[in-house]
Amino acid sequence: MNSVTTCNMFYLFLIHLPLSFNYPKNEVCAVRGSTVVIPCTYVYPGKNHVQKMWCHHHKNCIDTKYVCHSRDINVSPEYKGRAECLGNEHQNCSLKVKNITDTDAGKYRFRFITNSNQWTGQDGVTLTITELRVSMKSLNKNGKIREGDSFNLTCATKGCSLSQSEFIWVKDKERLLETHSTLQFINVSFTPGTVFVVYSCISCSSIFPLGTLVSCHSSNACFIYFYLGVSRVLGTKLSIDGVCISE
Repeated sequence: MNSVTTCNMFYLFLIHLPLSFNYPKNEVCAVRGSTVVIPCTYVYPGKNHVQKMWCHHHKNCIDTKYVCHSRDINVSPEYKGRAECLGNEHQNCSLKVKNITDTDAGKYRFRFITNSNQWTGQDGVTLTITELRVSMKSLNKNGKIREGDSFNLTCATKGCSLSQSEFIWVKDKERLLETHSTLQFINVSFTPGTVFVVYSCISCSSIFPLGTLVSCHSSNACFIYFYLGVSRVLGTKLSIDGVCISE
């Protein structure tokens, strides 16, 4: 077999290589208000120009508005300016979405079109949405907090890892020095006031690896200092949109 025949056979083998899509095996989790990248790779050995697109809540990505399109064709107004098709024409098919909202949850599928063929990755990937929350844990066995006691506040989510994030803690509009997810209060003391009950609120924000800042606006931790004679007890409540309500 001469070299020309070998090359021709190799070329025929290439153009008949099976196409493959690789989505994340597990669901992708995103925090409301953040930026998320849904990783995706595919193998297409041909040299034809490729159009890439992602769809949301659609099985085949045909005759629908797109989350993103490599040529900015028929993109849904809901995602216009928020979503971006990343990567190149033959390997990377990742999707980037900014300012995540609850309506972004659900199944996403990647599709691409060449001069002669078109494919959709049917398996898709599911995006789940969660939020930052502030929780309090007393270091005392009885769970009650009095002057001189200690407790922790933790800024976390349900389902999403924040291991690579930096945190911002704010107490009564003043930024604290702590940059980790847990804020410790050791041997707390309460400043006496002229009123029977004093409110103090602490909020957390998280700076994600992609540079987006998400604030825990709807889950601020509010503390209520009850002055009961000489004993001052720290109660807890949650703040929803800045208004303290009972937990």
